[in-house]
Amino acid sequence: MIKDYWHRVCRMVREDKLFSSIYISGTALSIAFTMVMAISYYVKLAPIYPEANRKHTLYMKHARFQEQQDEASYDAGYSVRAVEEWFYTLKNVEMVSAERSVPQGSYVRLPDGRGELQVTAKFTDPAFFKIYSFRFIEGSSLSESDFEAGTLTAVVSDKLARVVFGSDSCIVGRTLKMGYKNYRICGVVEEASSLAEASYAQVYVAYNRKETESMGGRYGVLPYMGRMEVTLLVKSGEQEKALRKELADIVRRYNASQDAYRLELCGQPTSHFRSVFQDYMSETSLLDSEAVRSLLFVLCVLLLVPGVNLCGVIAGRMESRVAEMGIRKTFGASRAVLLREVVNENLVFTLLGGMFGLVLAWLMLVIFRQWVFDMLNPFPGNKFIGSSPLVSGEMLFSPVVFLLVFFFCIVFNLISALVPAWLSLRQPVIKSMNEER
Repeated sequence: MIKDYWHRVCRMVREDKLFSSIYISGTALSIAFTMVMAISYYVKLAPIYPEANRKHTLYMKHARFQEQQDEASYDAGYSVRAVEEWFYTLKNVEMVSAERSVPQGSYVRLPDGRGELQVTAKFTDPAFFKIYSFRFIEGSSLSESDFEAGTLTAVVSDKLARVVFGSDSCIVGRTLKMGYKNYRICGVVEEASSLAEASYAQVYVAYNRKETESMGGRYGVLPYMGRMEVTLLVKSGEQEKALRKELADIVRRYNASQDAYRLELCGQPTSHFRSVFQDYMSETSLLDSEAVRSLLFVLCVLLLVPGVNLCGVIAGRMESRVAEMGIRKTFGASRAVLLREVVNENLVFTLLGGMFGLVLAWLMLVIFRQWVFDMLNPFPGNKFIGSSPLVSGEMLFSPVVFLLVFFFCIVFNLISALVPAWLSLRQPVIKSMNEER
């Protein structure tokens, strides 16, 4: 049966090249733009390197301190003291990691007086490398002993190692000069894509546990306010529920201990899925997010508008086949059989357009990756210094991607082919066989 449909489609292509080219190219463009969005959000949501545990990862980015007297509120990260007292002591969690990124970047001094290189650095702890599955090319992650002792050690990416030292091998034990400190390199990892925002950096160093961090100014009276963020790893939904209760108890005890400020976590910890669509931590529902509303609107436009346009093209095509359908009706073909054949024929066209569209989407994501991912980012602009989004094979070649292509092809086919075919086949046999048509 599939072979018959294929031969019929080939005959239609030869007989009506204009219709075939319009249908396939229109489908390809619609599927391409739809797949660009689908793959972009797949990259944000799927378990890609090194964020293989996204399904069980929770984030705590900020806390809100509400001043009781003048009702002013201050949103900020957590201080080292808060990390030590509140999060490292949690029981209902598999792993806890605290980290601080440097938005403006850090400077690494190149050997032989070649100048300085601006890089993305992340100050973190050994648990960070247990939550995220980095592939080590050489050496190992930050050790607990070095972290406890405050030893200046660092893990660097292979790309940075090649730029600074000319190689990504035999790097362990060498010195990396960053800022005004010298760090001993303990490991080299395969650099991830900057699209994995929660884990991406070019240099990972241990933060100073003895540091007494404060935000300065009037924030200095809040010893729990700082610049740290916390990542939590849980093994199940039940453990997550217990964790939220434990955090609620910490908030309750803090608020009962003093009268000046009231602590709020604003619904945190946040799951990875929600963090992708949540623009602000005050949003309690995904429908509150402008990103979600924009995504749904654009998907409707990309599928409905070309589908409606192709409905008119297919309706014109069906007009030329009305007599053929009338003859087949007289020989006993039911309306359901004819409708199924027309839809299946157009499905072959749609699948051809879908394959072309998928290849076009891949080319767009590889060639114009910076522009595409900035366009689909609610906060555009590259967040990381000296990096361009890497689009790896696992991001493009995935069973989920192919299933999405097939799904969109089915939806597109139903929108564009089903309605005009059904309307044409409703005509009486005598009218269908009228030679004047």
